[in-house]
Amino acid sequence: MLLAACCCVRPAQAITYEEIPDDVLDILPAFMFQLIDPQALAFLTAEDLREYARAYEDGRMHFIADVRVVEHSGPLDPSLALLILQIPQGAPYVEERFIRLAKQAYSRQMFTSLSWQVWENKDGSVNIDIRYTAGNPQTFIPEPSYSALAGALVGLRYNDFFYDNSNKQLAASLGFATDEPDDPYGSFSFTDNTLNGGRNSESFSASVANSWRTRERDSLGEAAELRTRVSRVDYAYGFNGDAPLGDIPGSWALGAGFYRHEAWVYAGNPNGIGTAPRSDFSMTGNGLETYLTWSSGQRDSTFLPKEGWSYNARLSHTFGNFDSSRFRVDLRRYEPVHNIFGPQKRDAPEEGIGLENDIRDFYETASVAVQLQADIADGNVPWAYEQIIGGGSNVRGYTYDTWAATKFIGARTEYRFTLDPARRYEAYVFSDNGFVGENLTELESLNAWGVGGLFQLPIYGGFKIGAWLGQSWDGSDNSWGLAFGSQF
Repeated sequence: MLLAACCCVRPAQAITYEEIPDDVLDILPAFMFQLIDPQALAFLTAEDLREYARAYEDGRMHFIADVRVVEHSGPLDPSLALLILQIPQGAPYVEERFIRLAKQAYSRQMFTSLSWQVWENKDGSVNIDIRYTAGNPQTFIPEPSYSALAGALVGLRYNDFFYDNSNKQLAASLGFATDEPDDPYGSFSFTDNTLNGGRNSESFSASVANSWRTRERDSLGEAAELRTRVSRVDYAYGFNGDAPLGDIPGSWALGAGFYRHEAWVYAGNPNGIGTAPRSDFSMTGNGLETYLTWSSGQRDSTFLPKEGWSYNARLSHTFGNFDSSRFRVDLRRYEPVHNIFGPQKRDAPEEGIGLENDIRDFYETASVAVQLQADIADGNVPWAYEQIIGGGSNVRGYTYDTWAATKFIGARTEYRFTLDPARRYEAYVFSDNGFVGENLTELESLNAWGVGGLFQLPIYGGFKIGAWLGQSWDGSDNSWGLAFGSQF
């Protein structure tokens, strides 16, 4: 059980007794290491121990005399919950460290609620009472959407974030279109993050994806009604910390995906006016895509972050019928600001013996979120893999399928804020801007603004659902959409 708990939150570079830095040993008394379970110590980093040492030196570190789970519900065993929070009886207790670990676990949905009370004893040790409800790592999530050609798309996704009580992830989805019920779509993926002591990972995935859409290629308004289907199998091997390109921070992955792309034109000219003709190759064929990805991030929440960052980049080349290259980058930053409409974040627990603290009170309640995007492709790009402009993914305020292109550069800004102390209701205002086209020297400018909001459901572990409404700056278009679970 201890091993399973630590796997959920274990760092990439754990430490052994022999690797404990001298500056830590000079501060922390030797008996402290005898109080920490050897397996638990194996999942601490040198920086973790330095944090203990700084707290001990400043008189901010205590030892836990007694810890009790006085109330709990859900599938998470109390002993496992205490190990995830790193507060088993006899362990060191540093207040800011505990809050940070509790926020990490809550953000990853290990807990759907978490509160605690701390009493300090005369000898300087502390007693802690914990109350929590646990999220179920096995979750079914609906995936509804709509297409003008296919009608309602009704899907269901299954997620298991801690498959087999370890740091593994399993996901599968299945769905169909009401106007095309004889052509279902589905996907399956499995990721193992336990290789080489958690420093490496591998993933497998397979999918059959369909899309039905209007495809406009230029400002003259020529459009076509398209249907595409991509059947794909992928494999990727990841490196966490031991990057193949050197000591660049973040996670890397090398992968390849084999796919078959099929396309049907219902009406119109899919090549558009003034664009390069595509008569030299068929839009039905096979491709082998090879890719290198990089990601780095630390956010205070999986779904609606208000502090931290998320950086991703992907470089790929496709061989076969669709000889093409592509570069994508997605940079996101979340800067906390004052909430002018709702509650404020608490920086420290309530003073006083035995007062109850709620983990939700320690999250930022308002922020400015900025997202920079670029998607540059060249060559015979399959129709299903073209950048689609409009809708929730890039420039809200323009109808989805406003544009199909191979070049896109965009920026989005949001002021997002919490409306109530329980963090059940969120609202935001946004500005979305982008440049799109087939040639980097001739890009069309698209700009929009809008508002949106989300509220928490009493099911799916507090899953949030909402909607947004956008309007183009020039008044030429407007759109709305549903928001399931998250914003950028």
